[in-house]
Amino acid sequence: MAVLGLDIGTTRTKCQVFGEDGSMLSEASGEFPLLRRGGESYLDIRALTQKVFQVIGQAAKASPQPPGTICISSLGESFVPVDKNGALADVMLYSDPRGKEEAESLTAALGAERILRIAGVRPKGIYSLPKMMWLKEHQPEIYRKADKLLLVGDYAGWLLTGQCGVGLSLAARSMALDVRTRTWSGELLDAAGIPAQKFSLPLPPGEEVGKVRPDLCRELGLAPGCRVVAGGHDQSMAAIGAGALASGSGINGMGTVDCITHVFDQPCTDPAFADAGFVSVPYVEGRYVSYAFSLDGGGLLNWFRDKLTENRAYEEGFYDHFESRLSEAPSGLLFLPYLSGSATPYFDERAVGAVVGLTQNTDLFALYRAVLESTSFEMKLNLDVLSQSKVAPDRLLAAGGCSRSDVWLQIRADILGLPITRLFNHECGLCGAAMLCAVADGAYPDLEAAAAAFVREGPVFVPDPRRQEAYLPHYERYKKLYPALKALRS
Repeated sequence: MAVLGLDIGTTRTKCQVFGEDGSMLSEASGEFPLLRRGGESYLDIRALTQKVFQVIGQAAKASPQPPGTICISSLGESFVPVDKNGALADVMLYSDPRGKEEAESLTAALGAERILRIAGVRPKGIYSLPKMMWLKEHQPEIYRKADKLLLVGDYAGWLLTGQCGVGLSLAARSMALDVRTRTWSGELLDAAGIPAQKFSLPLPPGEEVGKVRPDLCRELGLAPGCRVVAGGHDQSMAAIGAGALASGSGINGMGTVDCITHVFDQPCTDPAFADAGFVSVPYVEGRYVSYAFSLDGGGLLNWFRDKLTENRAYEEGFYDHFESRLSEAPSGLLFLPYLSGSATPYFDERAVGAVVGLTQNTDLFALYRAVLESTSFEMKLNLDVLSQSKVAPDRLLAAGGCSRSDVWLQIRADILGLPITRLFNHECGLCGAAMLCAVADGAYPDLEAAAAAFVREGPVFVPDPRRQEAYLPHYERYKKLYPALKALRS
């Protein structure tokens, strides 16, 4: 029987149907707009709901086999207040400033270290729980009417089944889950003044949420009795779909945002780990993951193309034009890639980018290489903190659009000193959802066996010892760049 993976992002939802042998049978996707009101951004819940049904129906009807199991991957933090008739409000994004004061009140009540030990995160306004507190205080009429406060992934499952179940990795993005017991924390919810009955039931990935309503099975082209199984947060789901299951493994999602999701055995409460913005998120088979990320990954190349070359067309293609002409030696430039502020390990929204080392001999090819180097220096900065906390990966799998670049992957392997395996599964989150479905259906005994069928590994990029050594002095200089610029800025 076919299985269906659904991924819901900030502005797009994607769907793929797979055979249980790992072959993709059909796919569909659709975009929905962000709503902007008074400087605040929301997900348009009506448009999102419509697109979820639309892409499932398109993909299911295009498949030669009707899907019998569905699993959902979604963005984190954002939640939907619902009653029996549907959504009551549009969805605040994680970036919305509301919730900051409520996070501070939770910190005052319980202490930051206690919250870290329970929830695996430092308290911040980006998480769902502080924003739910804001809703209760400032929009009490919506809060009172809401039977449930659903994260986006379990909202989609509720639309299909009428049942409320949430995957553990998504539940952890609320800041209300006890990551050790993997249940809602009574201590945190009491401090927030929000009852556990408002939440979905936390479920391990792959456990059944419920069966799709019969009318929807007929309408969408799903198999009779089609069921929904628990998925999770998109980064965690991508790690499953990459086959990064064992402790010490990790996936580098090289898209607009550059993110390494790495696997370890126990929640980490090292203050240096937490102060750098790293989190402990429940994963599969009792393990945990965390996220090291930079807001500017592949987006830097779009900036380079659009701002520095006036988006010129080249006969062999823009990126091929530059990559085929790069020197193999380090650029000699230091590029600080904070055009959108910094994420881990600094979390400084006021951070800015910079280029150091320009001379009259500097050309666009050197600057292009410096951009590629900077993203890898930034990831090494993160991995150094993780190494100190003894949770760094020792092997990386690479996916996403930027992982198609041989040049970029070799630079990254040389700077990080780690072998990097390119994956042919570019939509790893959807692949992870399909793997969970296939295991839940009994087609495979476990995720390791499913990964052998679903995950397509490509070439391995091995660090070159000479280039690795050549990069070391440049990296030592790179580590000094942000503190120096921050001092100049203040």
